[in-house]
Amino acid sequence: MFDGAEYEYYSANVVDRATGEPALEPSHVEWVDDGAGGRLPVGFVHATTSLTSSEQMSYTPAGYDYTPEVAAINAATADLRDRGVEAIVVVLHEGFSQQAGTGYNDCVAPFGPAVDVNREIDAEVDAIVTGHWHGMVNCFLPGPDGVPRPIVQGGNHGHLISEIGLELDTETGDVVRQRTTSVLHPNTQDVAPDPEALRIAAYWRAELAERNATEVATVTGDLRRAPGDAAESPAYNLAADAFLWAANRDGEADLAVAMPGILRADLTHAPTASRPGDAPGRVLFPEIAVGLVYDSGIGVGIVRGTVTGRDVLDLLESQWQAGPNGTVTFRSMAVSGNMTYAYDTDRPVGRRVVPGSVRIDGRPLRPGSDYRVATLANNFFAKNATPGFTALFDARDQDRSLFNGGDALWRYAEAHSPLAPPEVGRASAR
Repeated sequence: MFDGAEYEYYSANVVDRATGEPALEPSHVEWVDDGAGGRLPVGFVHATTSLTSSEQMSYTPAGYDYTPEVAAINAATADLRDRGVEAIVVVLHEGFSQQAGTGYNDCVAPFGPAVDVNREIDAEVDAIVTGHWHGMVNCFLPGPDGVPRPIVQGGNHGHLISEIGLELDTETGDVVRQRTTSVLHPNTQDVAPDPEALRIAAYWRAELAERNATEVATVTGDLRRAPGDAAESPAYNLAADAFLWAANRDGEADLAVAMPGILRADLTHAPTASRPGDAPGRVLFPEIAVGLVYDSGIGVGIVRGTVTGRDVLDLLESQWQAGPNGTVTFRSMAVSGNMTYAYDTDRPVGRRVVPGSVRIDGRPLRPGSDYRVATLANNFFAKNATPGFTALFDARDQDRSLFNGGDALWRYAEAHSPLAPPEVGRASAR
């Protein structure tokens, strides 16, 4: 059982919505040897991209918000200075990069949000360490006072090691800015591995092998997708049912949808020969928890949002999309099993859902009423949404479930094993 991290979390701009106060400590102080028997403080101010809630793989618990980074950073910087801390480093989870094809220490045409906020972050900040974009770039850029300071991003997954040298004035404790150095080093992986790190890695490899051979559920038949997502399918109906089930474990949702294109495989009754321990009807952990729902290895969260019944109708209509040449493409969006509707393809695009046919929990959909819809997080934001499905962009009171898509399918299948393929017919043609 995981008991939580053994280290502290910091962020200046994560706030408690009820109080408006920081939900975490905005900063912390480390003490360094001054070379003469004393110690000098170095303050670290931490901040998170204010776009966190719109990132499809993030999780923002209900009741918390992200305020603009600069104001929060500058307030925390002022607090440190009031406490006598002169040397200050900002650790900002926001990104930047540079011109493609250039060396990571060259700083050619840098661009990105971190470059922009650097111009506004308090001039008393001596260095800025960034992340999020996985950029490989090391720059000295002027702050609001025109004095250059290092701003760096060391790639991702340990590709580069950022080394910033700050020389402190032993009298004032402030950074001697003209002597600051900054360099990114490639991780050459040519040193002897740490024995404890090897032990930890070996332990988790063994755990992974055991988990990958673990049965999480059984199925009574194949759960397949429709070719090109051009029709309702058992696999997508399962996904919509799982999303609704998960969304109601730690919140409330009236319905759930599974967008076309999110499933990467079918769940078959027949065993997969390449998977140790597989057998007819068995569903192994990697088949459903990490191998089925679209993600990028981390998992896209389930989000709930409030929309009107009219928005729900617009969402259903989004399945028929007219191209520039007038050709209409249909991509089926699965709805949870508590929802049914009818459609008529002889009607114009945008009006194909038969009026009065939509039912949720057996009751007619009311265009002016509010409904909580659950689906993968990316579909609430234009940046990453399934093309053409825009009806959720203005959803109110969005909050994220603790489940991501893979978790939802895994836990739903586990709770409903043996699992029968959901029948099709939630959408009926007239």
